[in-house]
Amino acid sequence: MNKIILLITLIGFNAYAQRPIEHTYSMNSMFIQQLQNQKIESLENQVDKAINHQTLRKQVLDSQENTISWWLSLIAIAIVFGGVFNHFVTRGKIKEFKQLNKDAQEELEKIKQHEKTAKQGAENISKLSDKVKQTLLNPKKTLSKEILKEVNQSGTKLEKMTAEARQLEKSGKIQAAIDLWQQILGITKYQSNKERQAEVYFYLGYLYGENAIDYEKSIAFSNKAIEIKPNKHGAYNNMGASYARLGKHQQALEAYQKAIKIKPDDHGAYYNIGNAYDAMKNFDKAIDNYNTALKINPSIGKEIDLEDWKILTHRIKTLNDPTIKQQYQDIFNQLKGEQNKK
Repeated sequence: MNKIILLITLIGFNAYAQRPIEHTYSMNSMFIQQLQNQKIESLENQVDKAINHQTLRKQVLDSQENTISWWLSLIAIAIVFGGVFNHFVTRGKIKEFKQLNKDAQEELEKIKQHEKTAKQGAENISKLSDKVKQTLLNPKKTLSKEILKEVNQSGTKLEKMTAEARQLEKSGKIQAAIDLWQQILGITKYQSNKERQAEVYFYLGYLYGENAIDYEKSIAFSNKAIEIKPNKHGAYNNMGASYARLGKHQQALEAYQKAIKIKPDDHGAYYNIGNAYDAMKNFDKAIDNYNTALKINPSIGKEIDLEDWKILTHRIKTLNDPTIKQQYQDIFNQLKGEQNKK
């Protein structure tokens, strides 16, 4: 009986002990299955990502291929259009180039001719007296037959051209004279003769102003003469006269005053200052400067031109002050007396 009870107890105990083992095995199996499922799911996700990446890469490549194809097409069109455009435009440009080349050749021939003339002028050495040289470049001095003869016999090419320009001016061919003076200027530049350049600029300024051709050009040429030769008082007189004819009387006055600083006995500059003050209706100062001019050169009346006589005549007629009017009349009489002695 005891053996039976013991056997039953052992069987029960063994059954009880076996139960945790089975349970443990079951738990392990479930865990392993779960891990496998997770791994499979992870692998599937990786595969999906790889597929998506490949798809995206293909889309990018396709897009790039399309972009490259578009640009290649555009470039091809541009090349074709450029070729057609160039074909038509080049024909016109060739004609234009040929014309420019022809013009350039003509200008080159002119330059060569000027250079030849300049060399000829530079070859001679002047044998003229200083008095004749000064007379040649003074527009207020007349070229006598004796002077012209001396220039033709002993003058340089440049001096002969200068005498010719003066003769053209005297005969009323002002533009021809200006053109010749421009040629003379070219020679002086070739010779690097700054002193002579200043004289030519001065004379051009005189011609443009005195003949009422272009007062602005007259001022510009006068300025060029002064830049080279600051003590060229005659250039300041030219400038003052052109300013006066433009109605710029204050600027004219300043130019004349600069001429006097350089040459204090310049009676013409004093007379012109009188005109400037008269235009500004400062009659007292006008009278003072007219009288100064007469004191320096009592024969100034011989140099007075028609325009100056008109100024004086008009002022005498319009003045109301009897004292000032009489002073103007006295100046007029002195000038007129000298003029009658011409």
